Amino acid sequence: MWPSASAIPPTFRIEPPTPSSRDFPRKSDDIIAGALADYEPICSGKKAATQEEALAILFNPGDILCVGESSSQALAAPYPDAASHEDKQFITANPLKMQEGTKADGLPSIRCQSNIALRRHLVVEFDTEPELSNQARLHAALSSIIPCALVVYSGGKSLHGWYNVETVNLEEQTYFFSQAALMGCDTSLWDTCKWVRMPGGLRDNGQRQLVLYIDEEAGVDQSENTLIDRVIGNPQVFKLAWDESDNLKKQHPHLTWRETDIIAAAREDFNDRRPSKPPHP
Repeated sequence: MWPSASAIPPTFRIEPPTPSSRDFPRKSDDIIAGALADYEPICSGKKAATQEEALAILFNPGDILCVGESSSQALAAPYPDAASHEDKQFITANPLKMQEGTKADGLPSIRCQSNIALRRHLVVEFDTEPELSNQARLHAALSSIIPCALVVYSGGKSLHGWYNVETVNLEEQTYFFSQAALMGCDTSLWDTCKWVRMPGGLRDNGQRQLVLYIDEEAGVDQSENTLIDRVIGNPQVFKLAWDESDNLKKQHPHLTWRETDIIAAAREDFNDRRPSKPPHP
């Protein structure tokens, strides 16, 4: 019987300031291979969605969206409005505070860190993995930690997975994105105002950025369930943390890892299920 989440100390603690995209671990070929072996593509047998359906689970009425037809043209757009965004290539994963903000250099800007209202989503992209089906498997693995709300085809070589983290604290957000980094994600997407592909938008190569998968419930408030609650029955997640802890401590001294009894139990259970993969010493 697993203990309650309140009895489990966090796997690691992030000390201020907020980590940058350079603070995340490098990809682990072993972890990628394990995820590809253990999970089916997230899009298999799932329904696609329209742009209207996608935006409805990502944003609330009254939010201000940051959208763009090109990477150099940012527009502030109230949500919902009468205009379609099917001609747009880009959007930021998080809503704006106001129609225009101020950059660090004092110049006005719509798309800047200081004008982001909150981190509502983390978007994950595995563009170094050439097979889209394998990218879909990696998103399925990540969904065992935080449910994936959307999978968007970039119109090029990748799938963008949208993960709602609005009710997840910074420690848990960083834990989640560290797991994504170990699977080879683009860590620059930790930036809260980074451009990502507009769901249902149109890329400049003429390809529609299709919404291949949607989970309406992944956009709702999950404040009663912490990240630990959601992964407590998933020993693979804790095995990843266990295996990588020594490397992470060397690479990133500001991460303080704790090897708890529950991680040890999860590790034992993981090895029972996969006897062909001996544990790390």
